[in-house]
Amino acid sequence: LAPPVAAFVAAFSHQPVWSDGVWTWPYDFNVLGVRHSARLEARSVSAGIQWDMYISKEGEYTDFHWYTGVSNISGTAGTWSLSRGPTSPTAFIDIAWNRASSGATYDIRYTNVVTGTNEYGSYLTYGVTGGTPYDAFYHLYGAQAANLTEIEWNRTTKAGRTRDPAYFQDSAWRCWATDLANTTCQ
Repeated sequence: LAPPVAAFVAAFSHQPVWSDGVWTWPYDFNVLGVRHSARLEARSVSAGIQWDMYISKEGEYTDFHWYTGVSNISGTAGTWSLSRGPTSPTAFIDIAWNRASSGATYDIRYTNVVTGTNEYGSYLTYGVTGGTPYDAFYHLYGAQAANLTEIEWNRTTKAGRTRDPAYFQDSAWRCWATDLANTTCQ
């Protein structure tokens, strides 16, 4: 994922070009000492803004459509679909994200969409809720075992709890205190 991640981060340090209803950010960047070219495109669609990233690697591939996504106009929700790479151009991760307009709360989910695999549908979700006593969480769902591991904690105090039915063989929460030592859940 190094090239597509590096390409997206680099895009916004370049000036876009407007042509035929599409904003385009064309630029070159290096990953691990190898020259790449990228073209990020943004166009208005009924659901908001559609984003498409095309990457070329000198001497290997040209204009590979690495990912596509849609974000709403307000920038508070969106989705991405990432392809594996030029040698295996199939979708492998879908990403859905949401955030409050203030940025105070947000979540992002990465879902395995590789059909025909045991872990198809598995996901990892991270979020900040602003809740009490725990204001952040991870949810890790393993489709093959149909198991959801939940982790919640307080970002300030570091106290938290976890629940993992497959690992603990029950649905009880296990807690830790501000010193990260195990404690009885309240």
